[in-house]
Amino acid sequence: AGLEAIGQDIGRYLNDEVICLWSAEKREFAMKTCILDTLSEGICNAVTGRNNAKRMLTEIYEGNGFLIALDAQRQEYRYHHLFQGFLKNLLWETAPGECPNLHAKAGFWFKEQGMMPEAIGHLLDGGFYQEVFELIEHRIDSLIRNNEFGRLLPWVERLPEAYQSKSFKIAAIYALYYAQTGRPDLS
Repeated sequence: AGLEAIGQDIGRYLNDEVICLWSAEKREFAMKTCILDTLSEGICNAVTGRNNAKRMLTEIYEGNGFLIALDAQRQEYRYHHLFQGFLKNLLWETAPGECPNLHAKAGFWFKEQGMMPEAIGHLLDGGFYQEVFELIEHRIDSLIRNNEFGRLLPWVERLPEAYQSKSFKIAAIYALYYAQTGRPDLS
């Protein structure tokens, strides 16, 4: 109960002393972008549907809004993990139906950028299994060529059985993974 109380105290502080003092625009931006591990102007604009990410990221960063710059040029950021967790909980409590849509926007943006691992992760989080299946079938050959089966398998296992069972490529991923890990009996 002690850790839970600390968590509630932190949540109350973040709500009362941080989020409630922000403008509606800044709160909305933070809520929509909290699903992202790395924040940049392009992905934030895609997820929020606005063109204000550069300004919002600068305001939050310069206002000590629990945003950490990942590079000297301040092109990429991430939220402090406690703040991100708080925002995700707040998003889930206030607008749970918006989460799949935000993940879809992120997933499709990453797909357009050619960033398949990020695209697949967000599309899976949003429940867009058909899109993930198509990416696995047609866009991840470089990961297979590089023997990154340990990276591929968690994605495949998150797909419903109906998708897993209709793909030769997925069967090959399993076989090659097990052969690579010294389990030829399973491959």
